[in-house]
Amino acid sequence: MSKTILSGSYLASGGASQTLHSAPGRLLGFLVSHSLAAAQIVQFYDATAATAGTQILVLSVQPAQSPYFVMFPRDQAIPFTTGLHVANGSCDLNVWSVDHG
Repeated sequence: MSKTILSGSYLASGGASQTLHSAPGRLLGFLVSHSLAAAQIVQFYDATAATAGTQILVLSVQPAQSPYFVMFPRDQAIPFTTGLHVANGSCDLNVWSVDHG
């Protein structure tokens, strides 16, 4: 079974939400930043579209927390079964993930 690793896929702030994977895999880590005065929300879905997906992670990033970096150990990364879809709103976002498709 092949694997595809997205090393630091970049999603710009204010962009449309995006599907990063359309096969099962794992979310390995992320880096979130923004320069706004209010908290910003980033949502990760186990789906190929936010409207049909199950939220697997929701972040509320306060201005004082930016940038916010998390990298999970490979055996403790967040699994997804359908795909990985991200709604990053007003945040710049880098995502590290792997799929098994």
